[in-house]
Formats: sequence, structure tokens, C-alpha cells
Amino acid sequence: MDKEACLRGGISILRNRIIGSIFFRLHMIERFGTGVKRIKEEYRESKIKPVFDMTENTIRIILPVIEAGGNLTEDENKVYKLLRGREIRYSLK
Repeated sequence: MDKEACLRGGISILRNRIIGSIFFRLHMIERFGTGVKRIKEEYRESKIKPVFDMTENTIRIILPVIEAGGNLTEDENKVYKLLRGREIRYSLK
């Protein structure tokens, strides 16, 4: 899938069906390949938009905080404070 198709919300194909199936059954994902479309919908009214950096093999998305300190638990607030301003990298290798 090229960058334009991905940003239009095209549905991607799972690279690893076993991992995708496990995440789906654990309720960690609700649908396959619809993340970019849902992210764009979530930020539609926001002044600050996500940044999508895509190459042939990777997608890097920077998600700006829309609402700081919302309804976070004490533990979630600790994690938020630790990670605030840092870039988090996750790789599926």
C-alpha cells in the first residue's frame, strides 16, 4: 500500500496473521488495518495534527496530546509524566 492510499484510510493487509489474531482475541485491537483512518478521525477537530512518516517498510506516527491530564488514574498519570516530551519507538521485527 502506498502512502497516499494509507492516509486515505485504505485497509492494509496483515503482515503477521498470527500476531494480529492474538491481539484481536485479547481485545487489544478491534479491527484490522483501520488505525490510520481512526487516528485521523480522532484528530479531525484538533488544531495540532498527527505526523505520519511512512517508508516502504515502516510507519511512524507522532500523536500530539489533545487533552493533558484528562481522567487518568494515579498510575497512568505517573507514566504520562515520565513519557511526556519523549519519542516512543516500537518496532514489529
